[in-house]
Amino acid sequence: MSQEKQLTEGDVVWAKRYVGVLLHRLDAESWRVKWLALMPSATFGECDENIFAFHKDDEMPQPVELPEHIHRNAMEVAREYLRHRNSEWGSEAKRAVSPEFVEKTGLVRHYDPDVYYDALESLESLDAYEFVDAHRVCNCHQPQPASTASKMISWISSWLN
Repeated sequence: MSQEKQLTEGDVVWAKRYVGVLLHRLDAESWRVKWLALMPSATFGECDENIFAFHKDDEMPQPVELPEHIHRNAMEVAREYLRHRNSEWGSEAKRAVSPEFVEKTGLVRHYDPDVYYDALESLESLDAYEFVDAHRVCNCHQPQPASTASKMISWISSWLN
């Protein structure tokens, strides 16, 4: 597998539950973020967890503290920025989303098949529990029962094609 890419300044990301642009690194874990939700009281902030690349087709229910039109506007601003950059992704890094983040936020992740084809190489060593977690990251429908890792790989491969 290739070396993991790092987030960089200017990346468009989900930072916590909000769309934002990474401005600069504060330390090894934290970033200064420009939130795209355009609320005057929270235009800039710091984020050190739950930072994932934004995809142009991502959908997420609005956070309860944001009005729907502001949340939708933030996602549209991010999409327009990506169109201007001629890119589908806000970052080359952190495209895989944790199952916990998906469960907590309701993010519907649209994926880059190359990321998941790379991940297929490691599926042979997964036990059934780990497979279910990996499967939830893809936001797939319920996996079919499989008794071996090879059946799991076959099923995911057919789903990706």
